[in-house]
Amino acid sequence: MFSSPSTSSILYSFAVESGAVATNNVNTKAYSCSSVSNGTICCDRSSMRSDVCVMKGDVRAHSASSSIFLFTSRYNSSAMNRVSSLVDKDEGFQHEKIKPYTRKWETTLMGSIDELSLIAKTQNFRIKHHCDVMHDVPAVFFSTGGYTGNLYHEFNDGILPLYITSQHFKKKVVFVILDYHRWWIMKYGNIISLLSDYPAIDFNGDKKTHCFPEAIVGLRIHDELTVDPSLMQDKKSIVDFRNFLDRAYWPRVKSMIEEEERGAQNKLFRQKAQSSIKNLKQLGLKYIGYQILPRESSLYDKYDKNDPVLRDPRSVSNKGWQYTKSIYLANQNVRLNLRRFQRRLVRAYRYSIAKLNS
Repeated sequence: MFSSPSTSSILYSFAVESGAVATNNVNTKAYSCSSVSNGTICCDRSSMRSDVCVMKGDVRAHSASSSIFLFTSRYNSSAMNRVSSLVDKDEGFQHEKIKPYTRKWETTLMGSIDELSLIAKTQNFRIKHHCDVMHDVPAVFFSTGGYTGNLYHEFNDGILPLYITSQHFKKKVVFVILDYHRWWIMKYGNIISLLSDYPAIDFNGDKKTHCFPEAIVGLRIHDELTVDPSLMQDKKSIVDFRNFLDRAYWPRVKSMIEEEERGAQNKLFRQKAQSSIKNLKQLGLKYIGYQILPRESSLYDKYDKNDPVLRDPRSVSNKGWQYTKSIYLANQNVRLNLRRFQRRLVRAYRYSIAKLNS
C-alpha cells in the first residue's frame, strides 16, 4: 500500500477579481500556489485565462471517476469536528473542480473540456487504496481538447503554457493528458521529449491508478504568445522559449536540408534557407499565411469539385468550430505544392534579412 503523508491537509484558493479581462491579466498571484506543504491542495483562480491547482503528498489519479485524490492520515484539530462524520464513510472533506484548459473565459468552448474533481480524503485503512503505478516525480495534468488542431492555438493555448508550467522540473515530470490525441503526441514529440523524460499518460484511456508525490492541474499562461520573466522561477523569457524550439526542431530541419542537398537542386535557395536557420535566434517572429489550393487537399478526392468544402471554406467555418474541425482538421491531409510553397519560404527569408539589417 502507498503510504500516506502524516501531515494535515489544507485546501485554499484565490478567487477571480471581478471586472477582470482575458488579456494582459498578468499579476503576482500567478504563482500563488508555487510553494505548498505536504497534504495540501491549493487552487489559484485569480487569472481570467486559466485555473491552476497544486496538490502535494499522496496524490492518486483515478480516471474512472474523473478524479484526483489526495490522501492524508491526519488532519488538524480545527478541521476534526467538520470532517469526523465523513471519515468513516471514506468521503472527501475537501473538494475542488477544475477544467485544465487555458481559455476559461470562453464559456461555450470550456463546455467541451473534461472536468476533474480534486478531492482530499482521510485515509481509511479499512479500505484498500492501491496504486497500480507509482511515480517518484511530479505530474502535470492538462487538456489537449478545445482549439487543439489549430496551429496558433496549439502553441498559444498549449505548448507555450506547458513550457511555462513544466520547464523548471528539468524533465523530471510526467504529463497526464485529458482529451488525449495520438496525433498530437506524434506531432509534438520533439517538444515533449525536451520537457519530460517520461511517456505521456492518456488520462481517460489508461484505467490504472497512477500515484505521484505532487501534481499541478492546469497550465499557467501569461498572455498571448508571452513569457513574462518576472513570473518565471528561473527568469526565462520568450527568447528562451524560441531557443527551446530551436533545440526541438533543429534535428528535423537538418535532415530536410541534408536530403535536399543530396538532390543537388535549387542550390541558391538551399543556401538562403540555411542562412535563415543559422540566424533564427536573432529574429523576431511573424506569421506568414499559406492558402492551399483544392488540389493540395486530400478532400479533393472525397468531395465534388464544386462542393463548398472545396470552393467556399468560409461558409463551412460559419457553421462553427467543431464542424470546421471535423472536416478540415480531423479528415484532411495536405499535399503541398513545394514549388508554390517555396515562395512563402523566400518571403520568410527576405523578412529575416530585413530584420537583421534594420
